[in-house]
Amino acid sequence: MSRYSLWGCLLALGTLISSSACAYTPLNSTSTTSLGPTTLSYIGQNVPCHSAFTIAVSASGAATITSAVFTQGLGDSPFCPSISMNAAPWTIGSATLVSDITYSAPVSGISVTVPGLHVTCKQSLMDTVTMTLNNAAGIASFTGTLHNGMIPCGVSGTGLTTWVRAP
Repeated sequence: MSRYSLWGCLLALGTLISSSACAYTPLNSTSTTSLGPTTLSYIGQNVPCHSAFTIAVSASGAATITSAVFTQGLGDSPFCPSISMNAAPWTIGSATLVSDITYSAPVSGISVTVPGLHVTCKQSLMDTVTMTLNNAAGIASFTGTLHNGMIPCGVSGTGLTTWVRAP
């Protein structure tokens, strides 16, 4: 049935679909890029950026985020170009059907460094990042929490275009 990616999704959840039956489908090749606005928040400082996440889908339908690039668009933070993805790839877990056309999936292994804030935010075992995928619109979003030691970092992205589909 389905598995999902981004996101960097990104983006944690409960299951209606058996993970052994899940498979993501890229619409144009085995690798695709999701583009859109994202924000990292740390101790009251928001770092809005434009992002490009490369999502790879294996022959078995497993999805991973293999690259994350952050750029500075109009109104975005000057820190964006220096943000780096750590611990690639990030894994997109099994998707759960939320409505007729919408799926939700956990994204794990996320870690990013923001040199301008002197911080690395990474996902602990207690942190969740959840991606939501609207198959009909081809739009993904994600939200969640990472940590820099004991200090939380918020991550979110909305309206990211995507060419990967759940079931």
